[in-house]
Amino acid sequence: MHNIGESVVNAENMKTGNVVEIRENDGMVQISYQDGVTEWVDSNQVKKLLIETDPSPPNYDGWQNLNG
Repeated sequence: MHNIGESVVNAENMKTGNVVEIRENDGMVQISYQDGVTEWVDSNQVKKLLIETDPSPPNYDGWQNLNG
């Protein structure tokens, strides 16, 4: 199930947005897209948005040692 405010992807059109409302009685989720459009989508077509990031190396403090 999804939560209000969760970042999701509509699997039908691959658009990303946030969940703004959930209708549990019919399994529909309302998504607000970044372009301002909202639409109701079947919850089976709504997937959690996962963003892959590179992990920081061990002991990384945000500064590089330029003196080598």
